[in-house]
Amino acid sequence: MHSNKFLILASSSKNRLELLRSVKIEPDLIIAPNTDETPLPKEIPTTYCQRITENKFQAAIKKLEKEKLPVNTYIVIVADTIAACGRRLLNKSYDPEQIRKHLELISGRRHKLFTGVCCGLVEKGKLKTVRKKLVISIEKFKRLTKKEIEELVHSRQCEGMAGGYT
Repeated sequence: MHSNKFLILASSSKNRLELLRSVKIEPDLIIAPNTDETPLPKEIPTTYCQRITENKFQAAIKKLEKEKLPVNTYIVIVADTIAACGRRLLNKSYDPEQIRKHLELISGRRHKLFTGVCCGLVEKGKLKTVRKKLVISIEKFKRLTKKEIEELVHSRQCEGMAGGYT
């Protein structure tokens, strides 16, 4: 690598990569920070999203400390999105029944999407700067028929998506 800057996307999400590519940014390295995403008892969506994003960021930094990167300066970006209906978290799922329940719950209703982003600059092995942001969007989902829900579930396109769709 001849560049003196290096961008690391710490996410296994295809949507994150597509988003970066849509603005002509190509990460130099993609890693998957493995963290426990189990909600804490009575944890509200904003707190949950911020905690998970920060945990993924810290896991990525620890993972990168062990790597032999070809640069001394790099930027790490982590993002996580969850959906919530009221205080109820609609986490990513690969279970068809859970996805069906999420889609039935948000069908024809307003709900919120929470996206946490955490970026950090590492120079010579030291974390120099960290920036965090939480974005909350209010969405209204169209009323889905039972047939539409079943088609979405069976298509498997909802697997691993917050709320069963994003």
